[in-house]
Amino acid sequence: MLSFFEYDELETDYKRVIKYPFVVSELLGSLYALNAKHLNFLIQLLNTQNTLPSITIGHVSKVIMNVLKTNPCIFWQNVQLSQLSILIQDINNYSIAELIYSMIIYQTQENQLEHMDKRIELVNHLLNDLNTDKCEGISIVICMVLNQITETLQEQKSLIIKHIFTKLDTFLSALSNHPQPILNILIGLINHQEQYKQEVTQIYNRFIQTTKDFFQNILNKENTFGLNNLTYIQFYDVLTNQPYILENINRQELAQALFQLIQKYQQHNQLHKYATNIILKLIPQTDTQQLLQTAISEFKMKPVKENRGYVIQIINKIYEVSNQQVQEEELQNQNSIQNNYFFGHVPDQRPIFNLQEEFEAAMNKLQI
Repeated sequence: MLSFFEYDELETDYKRVIKYPFVVSELLGSLYALNAKHLNFLIQLLNTQNTLPSITIGHVSKVIMNVLKTNPCIFWQNVQLSQLSILIQDINNYSIAELIYSMIIYQTQENQLEHMDKRIELVNHLLNDLNTDKCEGISIVICMVLNQITETLQEQKSLIIKHIFTKLDTFLSALSNHPQPILNILIGLINHQEQYKQEVTQIYNRFIQTTKDFFQNILNKENTFGLNNLTYIQFYDVLTNQPYILENINRQELAQALFQLIQKYQQHNQLHKYATNIILKLIPQTDTQQLLQTAISEFKMKPVKENRGYVIQIINKIYEVSNQQVQEEELQNQNSIQNNYFFGHVPDQRPIFNLQEEFEAAMNKLQI
């Protein structure tokens, strides 16, 4: 059956190219029937430097992943990391990335810590190639590890993620060359901030320090707003959900810079969406007078027919926060007057009238 996976680029028969490999993968995917010899055959097939069709790679990967799910020990007992080197070269193929993720994480509850050294070594091997053209596929694997580990595998989860956090400098050093995949990894790391507060704070401080230069560079030099820049803005949208960021970042500068980006790239709806969302989160903790003046000027300048929804949202939020602050100040003044209306002293409370006691006292007097 495994021979149906062998690819011949001259083969034109639909059943031989498409149907039979699919049927075999479904059969072997539901019935565990592989030994070490079969497993090595499939690994060797994936390692061939001939270009396999993506559909064939998917079928072969599915069968190997079934081994990893049902009896992972047989995989690591018979496969060495050196056998996976060519396979890792094609990690940007999603089926290969998913297979490598399975190699790292698919272990049963009973033996989830077995062969941990080999799996950690596989993670290191991937991260050594992070700052290369394989970064996108490696990012997919790392994000799967960070985001999709089931609750039944908490023991190995803590060990693998702890090791990934030790490579934080590796991620940050690759950020400038591969911003999109690295930022996705950083978002996954931030989701574990309760367990790794010190490491996540290091990520926060990196972006707090570089925020001003980043936005100035875009405003002064960039003629177009590309996908890399949009990914950064999406990342800042995640960052500004964190109290530490809101407390330590220069909120005034960030809000002004985002509004200037909205003004500069008038037709970029995705930018408007994320930048406006960030500004709305910054407004309650920002001196909004200058921002309000800029927003009103922008509102008056733009033709009525153009979309000014983001400006209206910002203006409404500023007025909402301002009115709320005024109401809170008035309430504080009112409470202060009530608590100090007698020369700073609160008079004794008037005794509570107890009807039952008064009635009984009156009846006693009548009896006398």
